[in-house]
Amino acid sequence: DKGTGNYTLWSTSQNPHVLRLILSAFVLGIPEHKLRVIAHELLVSLRDNVSVDWAHRESARARMRVLVKRILRKYGYPPDLQDAAVQTVLQQAEMLSQAWTLAG
Repeated sequence: DKGTGNYTLWSTSQNPHVLRLILSAFVLGIPEHKLRVIAHELLVSLRDNVSVDWAHRESARARMRVLVKRILRKYGYPPDLQDAAVQTVLQQAEMLSQAWTLAG
């Protein structure tokens, strides 16, 4: 989508792992194994730092943005794609945060 910069891949392949590998290498320039490490560290860090009202308080949201940006920089995520990635991660975390706070 040119407006949002998001990618949607439709494939009839029964092997999504190869497609994910190709996309990670050629679109992001990051090996797939590194993306898995980034995703895991983001999940653990956000889950451990989420508060009940973080989605509504700007100071808490800012802290979460900084946390995500640090992790992305740590693993060499492309700087020009970081802002979109931070927004995506925070949107996903917002959806999951209710389950995290209930379980925690």
